[in-house]
Amino acid sequence: MDIEGLLRCLQKLEEEGMVISDLFTDRHTQIKAYLKKERTDINNWFDVWHVAKGVYKQLETVGKKKKCELVGYWVRSVSNHLYRYASSSDGDWELVSEKWLPVLNRITDVHEGHGQRFPKCLHCELEDRDWIKNCNFFFYINLKLKI
Repeated sequence: MDIEGLLRCLQKLEEEGMVISDLFTDRHTQIKAYLKKERTDINNWFDVWHVAKGVYKQLETVGKKKKCELVGYWVRSVSNHLYRYASSSDGDWELVSEKWLPVLNRITDVHEGHGQRFPKCLHCELEDRDWIKNCNFFFYINLKLKI
């Protein structure tokens, strides 16, 4: 959806008497900027598929860096983790956050002690994998990976 399409849709819907309080978008930068600056009355939410795709691409880039090749092994799992938990939290952003943040624990083979509402992973016992032990990945994801 481009900005012109959004403006036309909003105008038409509001002419029909609709009050728009929330809008899901595909993270388009112009739309994001417009809603943040001009339409502060509308909550802008990002479609989880697009967010997961963005995370996937960013992690794929990290996995190509020297000494972070192991991250490439985890790209799909991390992306799926985000998508699964965002889509299973009934719009409760705090729960999404509490489910998403343990991804750093999960890829290091820590599956409990995550938080109050989501204290441990829901999966059964996992087979041994190439767990990430020491990589610039942690620094990167904490500073660079913005959802």
